[in-house]
Amino acid sequence: MVMPFAGRRRLPAAVVFTLVVTVSMTVVPAAPVVAGVVNPLERCLYESSSYQNAFNMPGAALLPYTSPPGYLPDDLLSFRATGAIHVQPGGGAVKGPDGDPVNAPALGGWPAPGLRQFALLMRVRQGQVRLESNGSVPDGRTPGGTMVPWRWYVAGSYSGCLRILENAPPSIEFLVNEPDLTDNSGRFLSVGKHWW
Repeated sequence: MVMPFAGRRRLPAAVVFTLVVTVSMTVVPAAPVVAGVVNPLERCLYESSSYQNAFNMPGAALLPYTSPPGYLPDDLLSFRATGAIHVQPGGGAVKGPDGDPVNAPALGGWPAPGLRQFALLMRVRQGQVRLESNGSVPDGRTPGGTMVPWRWYVAGSYSGCLRILENAPPSIEFLVNEPDLTDNSGRFLSVGKHWW
């Protein structure tokens, strides 16, 4: 009678061992996925370890931007902006980088009719840049699409991930979508991030 009792004690131990081996095999493969954020696009999408350059974007002027490390094909960029501008001095009209949900009209001198009023805009003057992920504000771009040179897009509070496609370094500019910049005050604090 002692032998069957000993056999029953070993059976639960074998079941527990099997469960531990099964759970271990299920959990272990998930670790490399988290640790596998190694290519520039993944680092851009997850905003991990990048070169960062903080700069002030004045509400009253056009601002050209070039990344201090320079640009090479397949580098990725993104821009985040915080802060506010006053678009009507004394009137209390304070706008963030995403601007108003109302699009600018075709008349009235708006830099980018059809895009959000008072939003932080960006454009590429030369070079090819492709959108790899959406930004904070929809503006007609789709992931995989190339930004047309000299056309304004909404950078807003987040530009999305942008890939440089050719050797000619892009020339990027920022501007607030507002017809009269001369009476604006305040600024956006922008952070340009660069992955390679």
